Amino acid sequence: MFGWFAVFIFLRTGCVWNVILVHSFCNYIGLPTVGRIHNQHEEIVWGKWVDYVLWAGHVAGAIGFYKMLWPLTEGREPLMRV
Repeated sequence: MFGWFAVFIFLRTGCVWNVILVHSFCNYIGLPTVGRIHNQHEEIVWGKWVDYVLWAGHVAGAIGFYKMLWPLTEGREPLMRV
């Protein structure tokens, strides 16, 4: 899936440096966690609300990605136009 995204970025911006930047950023942050590792002490200190905050962050990030994908990938000389 990341390969499709990288090609999309290249076609929309027409610049390979943007793809290198996106790939480097993806390698740096890694994959998102969809859950957390539970242990006895963490559950007592943080409680269940941390799970809700993490899931809300994932949902907000997915919505933001969807809404900003086309506006943020407009390039000067795109290889692909809408």
